[in-house]
Amino acid sequence: MIPPVPTERIASADAERVLRLAEAANDVKRKHQFFLWLQANLQCLIPHKLCVCGAYDRALQDIAFESLFSVPVPTDVLGLLAHAEGPVLRSMCLAWFANGHQPTVVALDSLGVETVSVDRLQAAGYSHVLVHGVTRPGGSAEIESFFVFASPQTIPTPSAVGALGVLLPYIHSTYVRVHATERELQNRSPSVAARTGQSSLGPVVGRSQITERELEILRWVRDGKSNQEIGLQLAISALTVKNHIQKILRKLGAANRAQAVSMVMSMNLLGMNTNPVNSSQVVGTPE
Repeated sequence: MIPPVPTERIASADAERVLRLAEAANDVKRKHQFFLWLQANLQCLIPHKLCVCGAYDRALQDIAFESLFSVPVPTDVLGLLAHAEGPVLRSMCLAWFANGHQPTVVALDSLGVETVSVDRLQAAGYSHVLVHGVTRPGGSAEIESFFVFASPQTIPTPSAVGALGVLLPYIHSTYVRVHATERELQNRSPSVAARTGQSSLGPVVGRSQITERELEILRWVRDGKSNQEIGLQLAISALTVKNHIQKILRKLGAANRAQAVSMVMSMNLLGMNTNPVNSSQVVGTPE
């Protein structure tokens, strides 16, 4: 059941987006669906290129973090945002606690962590992040979920702060469900996965198995282009583009092109975005 949305706390122009996002939340069960959900109406309300998501994992007895991004992010930066006890994420959580568990804009140079960590983040273009989370029942100092939104060369706006305050219950419940689903799938039939060399999320694919032409096509898919548009860019037919995409789906074990893009981006295989379009428009165009 979707709870009522307090739309009076946001601009009237955004109220319809919030309602659509809340209605769509119940259909989000997998990570690639969550990524696309973030990139749709949420992107209009909380502009971001990088979202770090954390949820309490009872098996680990700690917060498990992962990064979802629509622009390339250096591997060392992803490493800084991967561990709950790492100095960067820990300092962001402390800043959120200090602000009374309210949506908080954090200047990275105010975190008080080692200079090298801040330098790496700033070198990638990040100076401020927007954070918010949910504490565990009965423990105001224990985190159930935590989210970091950021874009290079951008400071979060007051409207984004307000939107995050309204939308956090939906972001939290949706991501916790996704995290639980992915964890269950990873733990299912491990002997089968070991025999086939596959996880429940699809085959393990490296750069050597995805050709440069396929990566080029995936970059255009990421940018929301149709098969016809991609064909015009690459001087090939739309049918050839479709055949390439079908081959990519088989290699990745992906259900659709949106999931394929999400999987390849998670492996940081798409490189720098040189296409002259807004890379935040990754919403899975029709095949």
